[in-house]
Amino acid sequence: MTKNRFLLAFALAALIAVAEGVNLRSYAQNSAHASQEWGIVLGADRSLKEAENEVANNAKILGFKPRTYMCNGWVRTVAAFKNRQDAIKALRKVRAAGSPYSPYIVSLWQWCPGKNLLQ
Repeated sequence: MTKNRFLLAFALAALIAVAEGVNLRSYAQNSAHASQEWGIVLGADRSLKEAENEVANNAKILGFKPRTYMCNGWVRTVAAFKNRQDAIKALRKVRAAGSPYSPYIVSLWQWCPGKNLLQ
């Protein structure tokens, strides 16, 4: 692809995103913040208030407070890690503690495009 075609494709994608209501600044900040991080999606709730117990319970298990993201209309509780190996170790710990959900590992730079960090 030539440079001009690439720039045209990029500009078109940005225009479509704006037309669909994507907050590009928020998307860019979240993407840069989580550029190489891995995460464990610990659960999904309809509101931040509903996610409070999940955040508190997992904070006790993990030793730190997980983040919450708005993703496709759901508040997702996510524990972030600098690398995949740390995420795998923590996933074992969460599962061993008897999580009532089915937590899973994601690459935060690819997971849920357009996500917004809530906490």
